[in-house]
Amino acid sequence: MLCPLCNGLDRVFPLCPNCEEILEDAGMLENFFAPYNPYLAQEILEASNNANHDECIHLFSCPKCGYDQRLAIKKIDT
Repeated sequence: MLCPLCNGLDRVFPLCPNCEEILEDAGMLENFFAPYNPYLAQEILEASNNANHDECIHLFSCPKCGYDQRLAIKKIDT
């Protein structure tokens, strides 16, 4: 299974609830926890963020007001 956002297969355009600007995808949430997290095994990352094995948690942020939110992105079969 792979994340369609991480692999450039899809995009989402959530709106900021504060200013209605389109939120920008800042990437996988795990990438923000520690410098070596992007290199950890996927099983370890999934256990650390409480996500289902079929979801990838992405951090989205507003370029205008700084609001951020986490979105669970459904992984697809390869």
